[in-house]
Amino acid sequence: MLTTAYVSSAVGGMLKRREQYLSSLHAELAGRNADLRAANERLLEIDRTKTDFMRMAAHEIRSPVSSMVSLMHTIIGGYVDDKDKIIDMVKICMGRANDALAFSRDLLSLAREKSRDLEPENLDVCKEILAVTGGFENDAREKGISIETDLPVQQRSIFDRESFALALWHLIDNALRYSHENAGPVKVSLAAGVEKLILTVSDHGIGISEDDIARLPQEFFRAGNGRAHSHVGTGLGLSIAWRAAKNLGGGIVCRSAAGEGSTFVLTWPLLQ
Repeated sequence: MLTTAYVSSAVGGMLKRREQYLSSLHAELAGRNADLRAANERLLEIDRTKTDFMRMAAHEIRSPVSSMVSLMHTIIGGYVDDKDKIIDMVKICMGRANDALAFSRDLLSLAREKSRDLEPENLDVCKEILAVTGGFENDAREKGISIETDLPVQQRSIFDRESFALALWHLIDNALRYSHENAGPVKVSLAAGVEKLILTVSDHGIGISEDDIARLPQEFFRAGNGRAHSHVGTGLGLSIAWRAAKNLGGGIVCRSAAGEGSTFVLTWPLLQ
């Protein structure tokens, strides 16, 4: 009886330990299955995002190209005899070609910022800012807008020149694009915080609603009043700026309201 009791107790203990092992194994498998389902969902979301991106890209390319083909078909087919009308149609074609070129440029810029190797350098921040703002003099003059710089901080910092130039270029381009002619100046100012540099680009443009601000980093997104103000725009500019800011180790914050202009604040680490 003692032997039977001992064997029964031992077997019971073994069965209990086995049950505990199987229970822990089941819990581990359930956790791994949950991880696999989550990973699968992420892959599906990435696939959907890629599909949406390709669809939007194809649409944005097809629109100007279709317009150009239609106009050139009309000209080549001899359906228009008036020389002035033909010149006007060719000018429209040139405009649409420039739209397609700008879109392809933005696509390449976005792809590079997502995948390229960064090359940090010890650079003069003010010099880099002036190099970018100087490229907008003609565009600003055509709209009757000045670009004012306030660069009291003589600062060097270690950052990637291309990412910085790309971020600032798109912020200024956005400010000019969505400002009315002869509006107030676009202001570019630099300040140094305790651990970061602060670059501010402000304008007197059409502004951005609170709901739209959160969507600015999204690719192909254009605010409703932006589309109404100008048909020109790929919807990639600010998403490129956000990506470039990330490559600088910083970020961008937007403060705006519809009809009241916008202020974009780019920050990145202050590295001596």
